[in-house]
Formats: sequence, C-alpha cells, structure tokens
Amino acid sequence: MVSYPYALDNEGRVIPVRQAMSGAMYSCLACKERLVPRHGLQVEWHYYHYVSGDCTSSESSLHRITKRLIIAGVESARRAKTIYNAELTCTTCSTVIGRAEIKGVSHYALDEHYLTPKLRPDISFLAIDSDEPFGTVEVVVSSPPSPDALAEYQREKIWCLIVKPTWDTVWTLRNGIRTNEGINIDVKCSKCANTLGFTGKRWYPGTGNYRKRWRRRRPWS
Repeated sequence: MVSYPYALDNEGRVIPVRQAMSGAMYSCLACKERLVPRHGLQVEWHYYHYVSGDCTSSESSLHRITKRLIIAGVESARRAKTIYNAELTCTTCSTVIGRAEIKGVSHYALDEHYLTPKLRPDISFLAIDSDEPFGTVEVVVSSPPSPDALAEYQREKIWCLIVKPTWDTVWTLRNGIRTNEGINIDVKCSKCANTLGFTGKRWYPGTGNYRKRWRRRRPWS
C-alpha cells in the first residue's frame, strides 16, 4: 500500500498531512481518488487511499506534485509581482553558478505543453506577452527524458533544468528550484572552475546558445 504526505483539498490546494483536518475531503494528486489523513501514534502521519488502498494512476504522485508545486510557485510570484528563481549549482562545490529569474509579471508556467511537435517538457516557462518559451524543467523520479526528447532539446537549443524530487524536498519547490543538472546550459563555476555539462550518452553537453526569436538575452549569469 502506497501512502503520501500531500493531498489536494476541495479548492485544489496542496495540503501537507500535518495540516489536514479530520473529516475534510482530500484527493490524490495522481489518480484523483479520495485520500484520508491518518494521524496515528505508531507510524508516521500520512494520507491513504480510502477505497482502493493504492494508487491507480500511471503517473506517480511525486512526479505530479512536483509539477504542481512549481506551477503554484510561479503563480504565487505572479500574484505577488515577485520572482520565482531557478538556480543551477556546481556539481562539485554546490555553489550557485547560474540563476534564471521567472518573473511573475512577465512569465507563466504550463505542464505538458508542446514546444515543438516532438518536445513536450514536464514544465515550460513562457513569456506572457508573446507565449515564447523562456526555459523548461524535466522532473526525473525514475526515468530520465527519452533519447528523442534529448535530441530535440539539442536541436532546438532550449535550456532545461533537471529536477529530482524526494518526498522530503518537494515542498521547497514552492519557493524556487535548485539543481545541479541541466540540458543545453554551459556555465563555469567561478569558485572551483568546474564546467557544468554532461558528455555521456544520456545527457548532452551544454551549448549556451538560444534561438534569437525565443530569447534575446541569456538568462544565466
């Protein structure tokens, strides 16, 4: 039986189990079935599926909640007219070596949005005034992006951050992204001189190039 630390309330808000109210209605982020909070003394507090006892969705709950929290973070930045930061850290010393500012007044986020006929990232950041892509996120819970998707990223020169969530860290995505993996990003760490990039079969090395019609100014600094 699978249990979860987060669920949706009747207003579509993500509620941690420690904030759940007894008798209130909650649903699974993955399969939408009813979840019930269990606040016991013997085991860690969690939600469980009321009827089936397990989740029937093909998309994992952790994968879905990750996308939902990122989109909610960008939407919160829009309402507050602030910035949702997507930070890239050095793979060696963990220093922040690049930052893309997702501005609430000029960007929005969509999940499963086709940027090309062959490319549908988990999250796309788009410009409000033109609907042009600013960048993307791929959420990796078990399987990385497919070789076809990686080839399309390389062909289109779209930057992408790889987010690998856990149940312990996923809640922080409401406030921003911090990761040390990416696609089409070429940034050198000023502290240890490590160059970010993946040259193996799975990840393509960063190119640092962007289509002029999509992005005039390089977001990484």
